[in-house]
Amino acid sequence: VTRPGGRVVLFDTDHGTKSFDSDELEVERKLARVAAEHCLPSGYAGRQLYRLARQAGLQDLTVEVVGLAITDYPLARWANFLDQVERAALEAAVINAEELARWQADLERRAAAGTFFFGGSGVLVAGHKR
Repeated sequence: VTRPGGRVVLFDTDHGTKSFDSDELEVERKLARVAAEHCLPSGYAGRQLYRLARQAGLQDLTVEVVGLAITDYPLARWANFLDQVERAALEAAVINAEELARWQADLERRAAAGTFFFGGSGVLVAGHKR
């Protein structure tokens, strides 16, 4: 609820942009899709904000993509609810236990070496109500 002339600011993550530095690229992409499409109510909401704001009649829109980087493996696992995502991927037979073990071992090796990296983005849209 915003009065005419009021400013509306929207932000959401685009979970389709999430990426883990991993040699297990196929597993990483499968897990990203499971997260965005099965573990979240609207995993691609960030990329939809501009269109939704336009359709809602907001004027003078500005758009900014906000990057996110995490180099702490336990924090990245928590922030990306990897336990839930991995479990869902196994239950849906998107990946198998061997693929999951390789993926987890790869990330753990990177964490132990101090080279773990996760990146993603969110979208910020702001505008005025007519």
